Amino acid sequence: MATSNAPHIPPFRPRARTHFWNYPRPYRTGWKAWLPSWRFVVGVMLAGASTLGGVVMAAWINLPVPAAMAEVGNQSTIVYWSDGSKLGEIAAEKRQIVTPDEIGENWDLITGTLIASEDQTFRTNLGVDFVGIARSAVNNLRGGAQQGGSTLTQQYVETYLTGLNTGYDGKFREVILALKVAQEEDKDVILERYLNTIYFGRGAYGIEAGAQAYFGKSASKLDYNQVAFLVGIIPSPNQWDGTTDPEYSRSWVEGRWERSIGFMASEGVITADDAAAAKFPEPRKYTAGGAKSGQTGYLIEEVKRELKDPDGAALSEDDLLSDGYKIYTTLDKKMQAAATETGSSIPTTAPDAKVDKKPGKASKWLRSSVVTIDPANGAIRALYGGPDYANPFYQTNAATQDTSQAASTFKPFTLVAALDQGISMGQKYNGDSPQQIPGWSVLNKDTGQEEEIELGNFDHESFGQIDLADATKDSVNTVYAQLNVEVGPDATRQAAIDAGIPLSTDGPAQLANVLGTDNVTTLQLARAYATFAAQGVRTDPHLVKSVTTLDDEKRFATPIEEERVFDEEIMAGATYAMQQVVEDGSGVAAQELGRPVAGKTGSSNENKSAWFAGYTPQYATVVGLYQYDRNANTYRQIQSWGDYEAMGWPITGGTWPASAWTEYMQKVYQIHSELPIAEFPEYEYEPVMPSPSPTPTDQPETVQIPGGLSGRPWPDVQAELVALGLNPQPREVEGREGWDPNTVVRVHGEGQEVEVSSTVEVEITGAAEVGAAVPEVRGLDQRAAENELRRAGFGVDIQTQASEQPEGTVVEQNPGPGSQAGEGSTVTIWVSDGSLGEPSDGATCGVFGNQPCDEPSNEPTGEPSNEPGPGGGNGNGGG
Repeated sequence: MATSNAPHIPPFRPRARTHFWNYPRPYRTGWKAWLPSWRFVVGVMLAGASTLGGVVMAAWINLPVPAAMAEVGNQSTIVYWSDGSKLGEIAAEKRQIVTPDEIGENWDLITGTLIASEDQTFRTNLGVDFVGIARSAVNNLRGGAQQGGSTLTQQYVETYLTGLNTGYDGKFREVILALKVAQEEDKDVILERYLNTIYFGRGAYGIEAGAQAYFGKSASKLDYNQVAFLVGIIPSPNQWDGTTDPEYSRSWVEGRWERSIGFMASEGVITADDAAAAKFPEPRKYTAGGAKSGQTGYLIEEVKRELKDPDGAALSEDDLLSDGYKIYTTLDKKMQAAATETGSSIPTTAPDAKVDKKPGKASKWLRSSVVTIDPANGAIRALYGGPDYANPFYQTNAATQDTSQAASTFKPFTLVAALDQGISMGQKYNGDSPQQIPGWSVLNKDTGQEEEIELGNFDHESFGQIDLADATKDSVNTVYAQLNVEVGPDATRQAAIDAGIPLSTDGPAQLANVLGTDNVTTLQLARAYATFAAQGVRTDPHLVKSVTTLDDEKRFATPIEEERVFDEEIMAGATYAMQQVVEDGSGVAAQELGRPVAGKTGSSNENKSAWFAGYTPQYATVVGLYQYDRNANTYRQIQSWGDYEAMGWPITGGTWPASAWTEYMQKVYQIHSELPIAEFPEYEYEPVMPSPSPTPTDQPETVQIPGGLSGRPWPDVQAELVALGLNPQPREVEGREGWDPNTVVRVHGEGQEVEVSSTVEVEITGAAEVGAAVPEVRGLDQRAAENELRRAGFGVDIQTQASEQPEGTVVEQNPGPGSQAGEGSTVTIWVSDGSLGEPSDGATCGVFGNQPCDEPSNEPTGEPSNEPGPGGGNGNGGG
């Protein structure tokens, strides 16, 4: 059978109508029937490209390059010590914008390192490295270490223009903006803005702040190792700045540094020899929150408050956070360190929050403060307000915000008011304790009525008739209360206001203000005593000396305004009286300074606050101490510690405050050893002598023992005989039926004429109060004699007589030494007025008349004076 070579033609079949979904494809079998045709693939790609192109074109047209974010222009305000070194910063973001010219030669080193490490094609790419993006995408898909692929231009868009971009839409927007920025902006401008914006960790934004934060120097001073370190940590500064996990950070940051060094060498930024000699640069130690730790926070906050004053620089915190300034302060760095050492020497620790929450557990908070002012211009040289501002328990400033009762540091204001009214420093007042002072009263809460009460001195000590200099020296409450009655409490208040303490003048002043019932800050009290130190010239205390822009253009300088508020002679008198406090009073600790010092101690009622306010002609310094119970929201008595507790001493102004003041001021004068020893103005005053009283020489030499004393009470008979100048000596005999105890049975020598001061025996029925022996006080000075008699339980009556003995020496007493007198009875002493001249040749001087007159006396004149404070009566105020 013959075969045909004609091709096989399949039979014609009409083509079926296709639908939208045409899979499986006809004429294909198996899996191939599900593959799209090349026409379909090309069509989809063209359509996608067209759509993408349209989206990109629309984005390009409708997405303008935004203006810089507001915060990237914020600059830190730098605060400086008086010596020009940096104290701290005021910043929302620590940043100081710098230019290439300001950085100088280092600019090429920094930018070269940045490009080598972060974007080697920066100078030539279009703002986006598509190859780098693709490479990082593949790497990320393969599970490798996460890579970003962002160029420096893209990072600039994030840090300077838009903030962090997340998600695909955000990254797409970033790419478009990077492409536009690369076309519109110069590459060098991008680098400059980027380096002033990028975050370096430790709160530092920009290369200048980063250089300061890690190495304490300007970016212009960095070496290539330090530049490599800073550039290396840019991708993750919070992870590598050493504040989270130091060991982890160290290992990684060294690796990042080595990476930077390698790129710098390969790109020609440094030589191969430089790379071989490279050494890891040790960054400065840093702790999170350290910007305001220690004293920095207290001082920065005070600077901010002062600058905010509308009558001063009128710079708000927003101004300081955004515009950037240089603030030059009056604070002496070394004096501040000495004040901090002194103020933090008290035994206090941060409270235990767990203990604090226990029911009924009273938390007590001992706080100290130190302020030093230059009286010549009001410059605050040191200000200690607490141990650590970073600790929230101590964020109130104990020197400028917290107040406590001023206590006896207010007495000098009453003294100034008295001198201004013509009252002599030599005027004498009764310093006995207790006393009922006219008008001295307290409110009875039960009745709502004012009730007069007795006022006492510290430790209930009596001083007899003393002048204002001695009353200041011993801080005698009863004398100063009488003085305030005389001058008027309004005058005391006005003197305090004139000195610089801002007291309210609403309503009449209270009589007790002389004892410091008003609350003051340490800074306010320091200002007032600086007015004393300036001999009556008041200035405004200030921390800020001047303000400039970061470009050193003058913005503000604190004016020095002086106002004379007290007469120089009055100030010389007040200073003289306060010098006595240091020379022989409650502030004697300050003698150790070895320079002329005037001052006043202060101990408030129940010792809730303690002060020493002192000054030399060059500095006025106040040391304060108080104890505040936060749980009870009240001040409490300061608890003794250390040697004070061991000796049973309460904490008063004459203890820790006076000692701390002295130790601190010794350091101050060691720091400023160039300051000469300066003297206060000379001052002399004439003691005001009381009117002459009858003296023993005016009295008859003999006296008759009265009769008719039998059957009378012993105390009455005793008083009558003493009044006659006799020394009654009681002797107990058997009682008579119906007679009361302590009744006189017989007086020996009734009706007889005897010499004055003779001893008279008196027989008394049983249970006689025979009293005590009168001590010998002849030859003592008046003050010592009074103390001796009062300690023995006797009252004292002081008379004056003309004598050749030194003024103030006791020349006679009645009853005589050894006489028995009832408790509480009065002993009269006659004190020499010295009016008959110096003792003749061969006479002796001294308290006991046992040393030549040309030798200074080194004998005691009575008991050592404890720090005066509250005692007796209501005790408001004290030494």
